[in-house]
Amino acid sequence: MDCEIPTKHNLRRKLRSPSAAIKAAFWLVAVGVTCVSIGCDSAPFPLAQVEGQVTLDGKPLSNAKVMFAPVAAAGEIEAGKAAFGLLDSEGRFTLSTYKQDDGAVVGEHWVTVVNLAEGKGQRFSRVTVPTGRFRVEQGEINDIVVELTSAMLKGQTDSE
Repeated sequence: MDCEIPTKHNLRRKLRSPSAAIKAAFWLVAVGVTCVSIGCDSAPFPLAQVEGQVTLDGKPLSNAKVMFAPVAAAGEIEAGKAAFGLLDSEGRFTLSTYKQDDGAVVGEHWVTVVNLAEGKGQRFSRVTVPTGRFRVEQGEINDIVVELTSAMLKGQTDSE
């Protein structure tokens, strides 16, 4: 039995042969493909697409962003990363967590709305929706309406 210890010289000699170089390239590609296929580029928590609208007193809210912060499941410490979406002129948003429009972590969320308008006329800077949690379901596009009222904003405002 030949147990040759690889050295710089004999390794170079072995890789000079075309079949050895092809084998080495094959294994490098195989390892790379395996890494990608088993999730080196995947999110640590399952995501689902989320779009929706934010209203204030029944009218679309614009010039704001919405944050969906996942709530840890019973007995769990980790909940996942929060998702964000900018509100358009109709108050509509699409959530992004790791990349553009990829959605939010599946499960329950606390929702916070951040007003991006500057100046004295703004009614609030940030408000966590006090009406409870919102649920993101897997396997479907979640269409969530967040309804704020002026009454909710009293005592909930956060002036930074």
